[in-house]
Parts: sequence; C-alpha cells; structure tokens
Amino acid sequence: MTRDAFQAGELTDEDHQNLHTLMATLDLDPKGDNLFQAPTPSSGGNRVYGGLVAGQCLRAACMTVDPERMPHSFHAYFTRRGKPGTELFVQVQPTRDGRTFATRHVSALQDGEPILEMMVSFQKPESGPDHQFGAMPDVPGPEELSPFELFWSAGAAFDLRPVFAKTDGSRPSRLHPFWIRLRTDIGYDPITASCLLVYLSDMGIMGVAAVPGVELNRGGSGSLDHSVWFHRPYDPRAWLLYTAEPISNGGARGTARGSLFSADGRLVASLAQEALLRPL
Repeated sequence: MTRDAFQAGELTDEDHQNLHTLMATLDLDPKGDNLFQAPTPSSGGNRVYGGLVAGQCLRAACMTVDPERMPHSFHAYFTRRGKPGTELFVQVQPTRDGRTFATRHVSALQDGEPILEMMVSFQKPESGPDHQFGAMPDVPGPEELSPFELFWSAGAAFDLRPVFAKTDGSRPSRLHPFWIRLRTDIGYDPITASCLLVYLSDMGIMGVAAVPGVELNRGGSGSLDHSVWFHRPYDPRAWLLYTAEPISNGGARGTARGSLFSADGRLVASLAQEALLRPL
C-alpha cells in the first residue's frame, strides 16, 4: 500500500489532499536503533492531537515486530502536551519476543522529553470461539444523518456523522455516538487500519465524562491516559459506529469508555480514557 493509492470517484482534489495529509502523518522516517522521526503539524492550536501521536507510536512499534504479529492492545499515558511544529521522535524498546506474544515500550519525544509513553502487546493469530457480549446500539444509519466537518485537514479525510447532528452543520451538543469512515479507499492493510483506528479513537472522548452543566477550563483539561483493545479486523473505508459513555468524574478527572462497531454489529475495538477535567 502507498499513500498515492487513492481511488477516483466523486471526491474533490481537496478530499484527496486531506487523505494524503492524514496518511503522511503515519509515514515514519527510520533513524536507526529503533528510533523514528514522525511528522508533526505546524499549526492546529496550542497542542498536537493525541490520537495522532498515539497512532504514530503504534506504527513505530509495528515496524519492529514480525509482520505476522498484530497489535491486540496498548496502554498509553500522555505525559506532556505535544507542541505543533516541533520535531517528534519515537523510540521503541523491545521488551519481549515470545513464541506467540511480543511487547514493546514506546516513547514519543519532543525536545528530548517524553510527551507520550505506551506499552503495546502483539499476538500471532490463533483460532478460538468468536463471541461478543453486548449488541450494537439501535441508532439511525449513516445514510440518514448529516455529516459534521472536522476542522483540521487530516481529520477532514474522515466522513463523520453524529447521531445527534444538527442540520446546519454546527457542532452537536454531544458528538457520540457517531458513524465514521475514510472518505476514499487506500487499499486494505491491517497495520494501517489499526493505526487509523487509534487516530479516530481519541475523537470527542475527552469530554464524555464531564459533569452536565459544569463548564470546563479548556486550558486546564487534556487527556491523561488512553487504552485500546483490538478485537476484530475492519476496513477503514467501511462505516464504524463509535459509542462512548461516562464511568466516573471526581478529583478533576473524568473516565469514559467507548466501543467501535462495524455496520453489521461486530465489535471491532474497545477503549477507555481518563482525562483532566478541571471546572472553570
């Protein structure tokens, strides 16, 4: 798969450029000794999107293991705010290579300081029963909903349709649940699919555990940790339903969990995130 493997169709040149921008963020430059340089946006606010850095860290970890092994989970801590326009390096430390499982410790570094620390676990494919507990929520399909435009160019490569979308295109009062997919095809590659899932898993999850009616101090809020469990493969061009629910809010921290379902109801991935949610 290459970043130029885009299909034509009824997409604009801007759509293709947005997809190119997104895929370029996962194009890491090896520097030797399991060290990689990762692209960072030069703009987009005062912080780098956490889902981007997490996806880049997963990509780097995947580049150091046997291609037969697929990531089945990761657990990450955001230790500092990522700075746009600042060089980002990803260091991977192999911690175990067993017969079935492998583990990697990944650090994302800016100015020599870690902004994210991640542990990733990989597994060779194994057979066994396939069962999930809990069904996909009964919500309108994406064809019945209005799209919501994400404000940054790489994010605009996704077609996102909130269940509670407003007809004027303005941000809904709650983003979850929402349907999401890539706007165009990039060919199927399971590692890229996993990295893109990590990218989108950070969308809108931070505020899910916020207490209703309490205004947040946006300057004092941010993701603290993020975990994803990959259950089943999926196609990034196919629709995913992303649902999220709060678990707890206390001590200026909120915790939420999420689920990603394919359109036919298969549970593709589960996730959990804790965020700093200081009241204004």
